Amino acid sequence: MQDELRKLKGENIRLRSQLDDLLRSSGQAPTLDDSTTDEVAVAPSPQKIVDQDPEENEKILEIIKEVEEANKKVNKGKKKARVAQKKDERKATSTPKVKAEKKAAPKVKAEKKATPKVKAAKKATPKVKAEKK
Repeated sequence: MQDELRKLKGENIRLRSQLDDLLRSSGQAPTLDDSTTDEVAVAPSPQKIVDQDPEENEKILEIIKEVEEANKKVNKGKKKARVAQKKDERKATSTPKVKAEKKAAPKVKAEKKATPKVKAAKKATPKVKAEKK
């Protein structure tokens, strides 16, 4: 982006000097304002600006509100269906048979992993054998 900007500025300077040379050769003296300004003339936009009716804005807002309300109703229905489905799943898993299976299943505990500090501490401590009496 910076490179493009530098290139455009350089091209702008080159074209201005070329314009000055052409004006001098034709007998017209370049004006100070023409050669030193960096402002770009804004061309009129090709699109027409259409006047809007104030009532049209209100109608658009009403339509948007109606659509949002309809979406809320649909979302509420979907949410109720999801809640009902979750309740059904909970009921299915809370039957006595399922509960008995859960109790019967052995629980596996995760192995404890020694951290590097713990490993270093274990290596540093000497092992003492119990003396026989």
